[in-house]
Amino acid sequence: MGVDDQKSSEAVQPEKKKTVDPSSYLTIDVSSDNLHAYAVIDTMGLSFEDVTPTAIYSYLSSSNLAEDLIQFNKINEITNTLNRIQKGELKEVIIRVEIATGYPPVQGEDGWVKFYFPHNQRVVIREDGRADYRNLEKYISIKQGDKIITLFQGVPGKPGKDVYGTILNPTPIKRPKVVIGDNIVSETKTDPENQERVFIEYFAAIDGVLFSTDESITISSELRIHSNIGLTTGNINYNGSITVDGSIEEGSKVVSSGNIYVGENVESHDVQVGMDLIVKGGIKLKNQGVIKVKGNVRAKFIENANLEVDGDIIVEGSILSSKVYCLGSIVLTGQASAIVGSEIFVFGGLSTFNLGSNAGLDVVINMGLHFRNEKLFHEVAHAIKNSEKELTEIIPKVQQMNNIIKQSRGKIDNERKLKFKELIELYQKKNNFHKKLLEKYEELKTTRFNQEKITLIVKGAGFPGAVIKYRRQVEKITVPQSSFMMTFFPGQEKAPMTAISSQPKKK
Repeated sequence: MGVDDQKSSEAVQPEKKKTVDPSSYLTIDVSSDNLHAYAVIDTMGLSFEDVTPTAIYSYLSSSNLAEDLIQFNKINEITNTLNRIQKGELKEVIIRVEIATGYPPVQGEDGWVKFYFPHNQRVVIREDGRADYRNLEKYISIKQGDKIITLFQGVPGKPGKDVYGTILNPTPIKRPKVVIGDNIVSETKTDPENQERVFIEYFAAIDGVLFSTDESITISSELRIHSNIGLTTGNINYNGSITVDGSIEEGSKVVSSGNIYVGENVESHDVQVGMDLIVKGGIKLKNQGVIKVKGNVRAKFIENANLEVDGDIIVEGSILSSKVYCLGSIVLTGQASAIVGSEIFVFGGLSTFNLGSNAGLDVVINMGLHFRNEKLFHEVAHAIKNSEKELTEIIPKVQQMNNIIKQSRGKIDNERKLKFKELIELYQKKNNFHKKLLEKYEELKTTRFNQEKITLIVKGAGFPGAVIKYRRQVEKITVPQSSFMMTFFPGQEKAPMTAISSQPKKK
């Protein structure tokens, strides 16, 4: 081939078409939150033949958008719009199509704990500005099956992703931490409308005392205080027995349905015991309030105290300047024990070494008296007087009504009939109540006294100032009396004072 032929051949070959960079007509616009990406094409002066689906696909694939979020099917929407603009069907200059969409994180739900009993209480400032530490209920009495807390652990959030593929984490949820101790059972429940919401309910497995803080709960079958009951413990109300290693301090309130064992002294009058009160030291108060015990009392001494005891009282030392009501018997066991400056109401017998003292302080012993029935006896007597007064006011009205009925020969209008009926019902109601009061009064006449034989024993001496009462009998000691006993029983005119030996019998 000659040179001319070669030139001729090159002249007839078609010129190769240049590839147009898509970035010259296509840009990607991302929203400020990076969750939306838009393909933007400015069609002004655009050569439509340069825009192909392949070129757009290649450009999007090589972009920094997350490929799994790119909506490649939108390329068809772009090319279709370009074709319509090219045909004159649309006048849009700029095409803007969302080409990638991210998704925000789903925020979770914080967990929480609901307590059904007081816990971790704070000190209350009273109106006078003083802090009330004692009313903090640190020891809560609880019964088997009682619900203690409901725990909701929360629902974790779900992460999101922006159009660049960056993971968007939700705000961490609050997960409450509760340490579950002994004697607690749980039950799991699910919200029927949202299975992800799970609740755990905790219940008492036994009767006991609940110890709780913001982060822990436990139940003990018995309550033991390794210190005094006072400001550090707060008041205590417990359905069971309590052991106190120290004392019950003045001003503290203690209520127990069981026994109370005290390693040192009882200094508070606000104590109620469902069974026995056992005090290693003494009961030393300020003659305020009343300690109430359903069972027996044992103590080294009782001083300046008011007690109501349903059982027996056993004291090693003395009863000093106190008022004691006892439905059992009272025994002072010490060789130098004494009842001094006190008033005693005892349903059963009484034994002491000395009754009174050389100081001549008054001592009054009421033998065989049921103090509750005695109190009720006087209340009923007062109620009878009031009842009689009410009946006295009603009876003339009833008599007047009967006269009206006789005079009218039974022909009375309905309004009067209704009034008469109400009057009769009122009279019958009050009269029946009055009869019941009288019956109770007659019953209490007997039951306020012990019907059995009871004995007072003084092993040492009885001193002037001591007074012994039994029903209508009153024995006043005016001169010292050594070692004696008195036996009382219903119907006697006067109990003799019989000398006894103060020396123990030799074996």
